[in-house]
Amino acid sequence: MIHGVIDSGNDSRSTTPETNYENTFLSGDTQIMARKVTPIPKGYRTVNSLLIVQGADAALSYYEAVFGAEILSRDYAQDGITILQAEMKIGNSIVRLADEMPAFGILSPTSLGGSPVIAQLYIADVDTFWSTVVESGARIAVPLSDTYWGERFGRFVDAFGHVWNVSKRTEILTPGEVAQRATDTFSVVEPDADMVTAVVVEDETLATEFVDLEVNVVEPVTEDVTPLTVIEGDVVDVITGDDSEVIASVA
Repeated sequence: MIHGVIDSGNDSRSTTPETNYENTFLSGDTQIMARKVTPIPKGYRTVNSLLIVQGADAALSYYEAVFGAEILSRDYAQDGITILQAEMKIGNSIVRLADEMPAFGILSPTSLGGSPVIAQLYIADVDTFWSTVVESGARIAVPLSDTYWGERFGRFVDAFGHVWNVSKRTEILTPGEVAQRATDTFSVVEPDADMVTAVVVEDETLATEFVDLEVNVVEPVTEDVTPLTVIEGDVVDVITGDDSEVIASVA
């Protein structure tokens, strides 16, 4: 358990229910207090997250152990099992969590086969937190490393299917500096396709000559050509046959 690894910053706002009394007056023997209600509860920001999971009780225990989350509340349905809403505080942020309810179209990443949403964590002691994440068995999507945009950064998928970026700022860079570094080091090509030659051939002989290099044969091809798989790190020559088209090449 790594309580305290995720910093709370300078946010001193309370997460307890607020009661601000705008005025107080008497009616007979009863003191009546008019409550002033603020539109945004204390501890919340303009944009907040609600994580849907399978097994919310287990998820709360997981986030408490791995993220150092403080569990603030949990509200059960009539069955005493389903969590309709829970609150936990991670660093200086309140995150809500609930069980999935398929009957209402509320599904978790487990049911959906993944999550299209990524949550961002900024942590001062990012290496210690990352070690805990790895030890928890989370699936590592991007290993923790220093990046061209001036952050130490990694990405993982937690035990309940939610995706997290975790970062620590290491440099203060201008937009121009970031853009230049991106030009020099970054490609939007999928990692497994980086540094690989994609070619089109119409000659089966040409294709089979490169079987050991696992060349990717791209359309158009004849029915006699068997497509092969490109793997990361392969650097191959461009090969062409008559009337074939080169799609891409990395020398």
